[in-house]
Amino acid sequence: MTTVLAIEDDPAILRGLCDNLRFEGYDVIAASDGETGYRMQRERKPDTRTVDNHVAGLRAKLERDAPEPEHIRTVHGVGYKFTP
Repeated sequence: MTTVLAIEDDPAILRGLCDNLRFEGYDVIAASDGETGYRMQRERKPDTRTVDNHVAGLRAKLERDAPEPEHIRTVHGVGYKFTP
């Protein structure tokens, strides 16, 4: 099963995102702030992640520590289907 790390600081959005990912069959690790998300990436080594772009300074940290170059998708708005 593919593991997704979801990092989002808005509790309602995080809950909805995690519910939708689980419904689609993904194993989900949820983090409600950047430091927790960063720690979870290092400890749990998820297959992929979805990150709120507004979590200050987090994206650069995550990219720096990624094990290999990544293709990063940025999604704005709603109504998308997540496909890793």
